[in-house]
Amino acid sequence: MPRHVVAAAILLLFTLFHEMPEAAAGCYETVGCTDKDYLSGGSLSRFSCQSLAFLRNSIYAENGYCFKSPQYSAIFLRETCRFNNDSDVPLNDYERANIFAIVETEHEMGCD
Repeated sequence: MPRHVVAAAILLLFTLFHEMPEAAAGCYETVGCTDKDYLSGGSLSRFSCQSLAFLRNSIYAENGYCFKSPQYSAIFLRETCRFNNDSDVPLNDYERANIFAIVETEHEMGCD
């Protein structure tokens, strides 16, 4: 099965079981909203590596990042992107801290 189909299926399942939409930010039942809550490592460790990668990349997508990889370009619509470099993406303090916490959790879990 092509990777973009698998990625789309992961997105659909993640959305059905975890996401609670609110404005532009991702809000998740078990961890909170990515733009106004600090996500804790303890709650993040319950996620799979794929879900953590989705969560991390969704913060960038919500703020206008243009993904280069086919996997994430297929998931996050290119019509809403404005920034080609992740360092140019305007993130608030919560989002920066949450990306850091997600990356730390991914490293602790041995995610790719």
